[in-house]
Amino acid sequence: MEKVIGKIGVFDSGLGGLVVLRELRKVMPEYDYVFLGDQKNIPYGNKSIEELYTIAKDNLRYLFEEKECAAVFIACNTISSNLYDRLKEWILVEFPDRFIFGIAKGTVDALAEDTHFTVFATVRTIDSHRFGSLLRERFPECTVDEVELPELCSRIEAGHDVHEYLASFRGNFNEMGTCVLGCTHYGIVSEVFRDVFPGFEKIESQEQILPQFFREYLSHREIIRNKLSIGGTLAIEVTAENPVFRRYAKEWFPDIALTLIGE
Repeated sequence: MEKVIGKIGVFDSGLGGLVVLRELRKVMPEYDYVFLGDQKNIPYGNKSIEELYTIAKDNLRYLFEEKECAAVFIACNTISSNLYDRLKEWILVEFPDRFIFGIAKGTVDALAEDTHFTVFATVRTIDSHRFGSLLRERFPECTVDEVELPELCSRIEAGHDVHEYLASFRGNFNEMGTCVLGCTHYGIVSEVFRDVFPGFEKIESQEQILPQFFREYLSHREIIRNKLSIGGTLAIEVTAENPVFRRYAKEWFPDIALTLIGE
């Protein structure tokens, strides 16, 4: 079998993954990247597991086959929390020479020890209890609150103010220790979290803690690192138009044209 050398793919339903991409490229600018924003299927967090499995396979197949990615960073906590192991088994059969990276375990592995964590995430991510299980496994003495925010992703994607929405959850959990923003979209409004929930000692946003962790991860895995193409190129593709997404993409990546696919 011919050795695969290819790009790093990054996919999510939209803006959250775009934030992660921006920070990944700051830490590892040398690699070639392709970002797929699946705006057609937003929000992921309220879909069934089987719907998500089909969506994830379609996106991964596109990135591996059409965009020549050697590895894909799944920048979606909903899919990473519920389907990472299942997708990994599928890839071992369909694309045995490719790699995927799940964002949920990487986030927990990058966190500093604490006695209490509060995880905010989508309905599907919270239902999986993936973050809670990983946190208790890594820090056996800790306690964990898991808080689902059903509408936050959609409100962020629509460009709405989210202060009042977040404030409606105040008092439903212990506002102490470390707050984990368990959805990549939430980093966009991390300052609102700090304003609404001042009791947390730390608020950890994934785009801030994961890129350096990912770089360290690759530094110890030569077999993956050697498959990644070097060049610093970037392509950004979306499956449906969204003026808010387009505005952020233009602001964060002013020299990159946005490509609409699937129509």
